[in-house]
Amino acid sequence: MNGQPIFTLIKNVRLTTAHGTSELCSILFRNRSADQRSQILEIGKVRPPDKSAGKCWVVDGKFNNASLGFTDLSVHVCEPGEIRRESLKQTSGAALSGGVTSLYAIHDVSVKLQLTPDDIVNYINTYSEKLPCRFIPASRAGSDGVAPANAHPVYLAAPYSEEALFSAMESCAKIGRTVIVKCVGPYNGGWMYDGSASALFRTKNTIPRHKCDIAASSALIIAARTGCRLHLSAVLFSSEVYMIRIA
Repeated sequence: MNGQPIFTLIKNVRLTTAHGTSELCSILFRNRSADQRSQILEIGKVRPPDKSAGKCWVVDGKFNNASLGFTDLSVHVCEPGEIRRESLKQTSGAALSGGVTSLYAIHDVSVKLQLTPDDIVNYINTYSEKLPCRFIPASRAGSDGVAPANAHPVYLAAPYSEEALFSAMESCAKIGRTVIVKCVGPYNGGWMYDGSASALFRTKNTIPRHKCDIAASSALIIAARTGCRLHLSAVLFSSEVYMIRIA
């Protein structure tokens, strides 16, 4: 590794767990190499590895906090197709700078590609394998609600019919897949959501609140009927939060 340390030990750091508790501990991990991501090896009362195992970089984490990496459930990626906008490598770097270590990658380009949804999923899996951030590709369901076979989460964005949404959720519920739904968009009759911002810009071409509420409630009701796991990727108003809390 050209003399670079193989391991890193962070000591005296306050770790916040998934249960909300925190304690002082040490974290030992293997540094990232050309062919693999970095890997946490041990958490707790950890000593530096034996010198025969390789060099170790020791960092004093005093007055610092460590937590689990965050997962972003809706990230739009432009590769393949429009890498000039943003590559997978750039997406990974931006995510890590905010503490995001894994993300649901939604392929979103304005050009038509001669690739099937499965081809896009395989491409993202292959080219993100060596990136430090974990990519979980999401495939768009067709206009008829048919979900591709080769992806874990399935994504639907407006405009879509309730029949297509029901079909996608029904099929995904049978095999335990998550459906990500963006209920609203510029297709709903405007280019800005109704609120203080639209009043500031004095625009009348807005998307009214009731359209957002109707779309969110439909997705929640269908999720309840089918038993499908649902993630709403765009929650805009407190009324939607209220409906989610009831659901």
